[in-house]
Amino acid sequence: MDDPISPARRTLLKAGAATLATPVAAAIAQPAAAVGHQEAKSFDLWVISDQHVGTDKAASEGIQHGLVGFRPPPVRAESLATALRQSEEGGAFGGLSFNWDIALNLGDYAGFWDAPEDEQGREVVRQYSVLKKHRREQVYNIAGNHDASPHGHPANEGKETNWWFRKWCDPVGEHTETSGVDPNKRPYPIDGTWERYTFKVGNIRFLMMGDRNDLPYPVGRRASGGASPAGAVTPETFAWWTSHVERKWGVNFVNCAQLSKFHSYVTCPPMSRHFTFTEGSRLVRVRCYLHDDTHAAEGWYPPAERVLEFSKPFYWD
Repeated sequence: MDDPISPARRTLLKAGAATLATPVAAAIAQPAAAVGHQEAKSFDLWVISDQHVGTDKAASEGIQHGLVGFRPPPVRAESLATALRQSEEGGAFGGLSFNWDIALNLGDYAGFWDAPEDEQGREVVRQYSVLKKHRREQVYNIAGNHDASPHGHPANEGKETNWWFRKWCDPVGEHTETSGVDPNKRPYPIDGTWERYTFKVGNIRFLMMGDRNDLPYPVGRRASGGASPAGAVTPETFAWWTSHVERKWGVNFVNCAQLSKFHSYVTCPPMSRHFTFTEGSRLVRVRCYLHDDTHAAEGWYPPAERVLEFSKPFYWD
């Protein structure tokens, strides 16, 4: 295998490229639209990433039991569930709830140094279960570097490639019995595999490319632990991506990390991005949501708001 190409995964247009496709009369039949979209004037997209559920839960429990260096304890045990609740119900410190039609989760569900295990998988599913106004199938996801089941690790012997991510996070619904993802309930059906897939919302085509850190080191992560390198895709996946892209340059890149607060050595304010597409308009509103109040007030963060101009207007049909 040739050396894979390793662009940064956490850039939205790499891992979930939204390219406005030119409508054509002979286009392939579009998937069934989400309920009520005919009346909607806008399409709201929420993008989240890097929840590292195991890391944040363990760190939060340690803080509650006197871990040195945090006064007062900024406990945040449920990095994914907290953000999901805030989106539907608002936050505990004044952050407003907000609408989203679908969400992209750009991976790194798992944390820790070693290979992900079933306990973290069950925690991912449990945290998703807090959704009340949305279905799990409204979240479209890919694998991050921490989600890899590394080549050569004893726990992965005899199992399918990247088994942990496929068993518990499961973008294409291969393992509904463990992940809870039913592919027949996707508002916009997926075409592809767990590694790479595409779907369309109106005239927006999403290209989703997951990390392949399950490959042998140094392409993938070490069997002995760690998550480096930060991300890799195969040449086949990169060729698939370029075959779908209409313009190579003049694109907009938006960093959408991260929900985790305690995964890195320096604590980071958990945040996400929200995109609003308006029918008939080329302009897209991009907002940043802070999921705690350590940097600024919880909720929308006006200094980071932008308006992007796309090459074509958004249309539902």
